[in-house]
Amino acid sequence: MILVDLGVLPHSDLSHGLDMQKSTFSEKLLGDVLLEEELVNPEAIERALVIQSRRMTTST
Repeated sequence: MILVDLGVLPHSDLSHGLDMQKSTFSEKLLGDVLLEEELVNPEAIERALVIQSRRMTTST
């Protein structure tokens, strides 16, 4: 997970976010769940999305 790799989200918070997504927020993206649960800030999500986008364009 990019946010964990960046050091802005500990594994325990990632697990919590994934559990919340599965049980309560099944229609939401993980980033939105993490924001709603106040586990990360919007800037961290933006940075992770940029990195994800770069990885996707270089792998195709």
